[in-house]
Amino acid sequence: MVNNVLMTGVGGQGILSAAFILSETAFRSGFDVKKNEIHGMSQRGGSVCSHIRWGSKIYAPVIPEGEVDFLLAFEKMETLRRLSSLHKKTTIIINDMEIPPVTVSRGDTTYPQDVINRIKKYYPRVVTVKAGEQAARLGDIRIANTIILGVLAGRLGFDLKIWQNIIKEKFKQKAAAVNLKGFDYGLELNESLKRI
Repeated sequence: MVNNVLMTGVGGQGILSAAFILSETAFRSGFDVKKNEIHGMSQRGGSVCSHIRWGSKIYAPVIPEGEVDFLLAFEKMETLRRLSSLHKKTTIIINDMEIPPVTVSRGDTTYPQDVINRIKKYYPRVVTVKAGEQAARLGDIRIANTIILGVLAGRLGFDLKIWQNIIKEKFKQKAAAVNLKGFDYGLELNESLKRI
């Protein structure tokens, strides 16, 4: 069986770090893993996505259209860009955060209204997380990505010690501590959201 996770958002949201942590966790759990990243002017707030696939044998890093099992949307409008990748049973974990693209900032277009409810009409498994707000409460807005990762981790069944060890290795001591706090918060949050 192949597991497919697609992460999407904008540059600077820690998507590539989250993708590394997930792919390394799957690898250390004994699976063949492939990862692919697409950067669209990521340092300037452009769209970024990462495909992570694991199973007994994975031949291609890019998830075929309609085969995403989990979509992690670090910015809610970015979810709309990836809908063709999903199937009806895809679990969508959305960070309820708006980062207007340049076209909105300059007034060429407007930010779409009611994004989450529009998505829920077609995809029933939508989990909404205010990761940015929670990260700020925990002391560092940059850990929103590990909060979202914690919500996902609670649904995958990998040994939590593997996740935690990789986070400790990925970040320096102080950053590791705050990222672990965010990850643990995401795990706890997932428990309250498990019915979705």
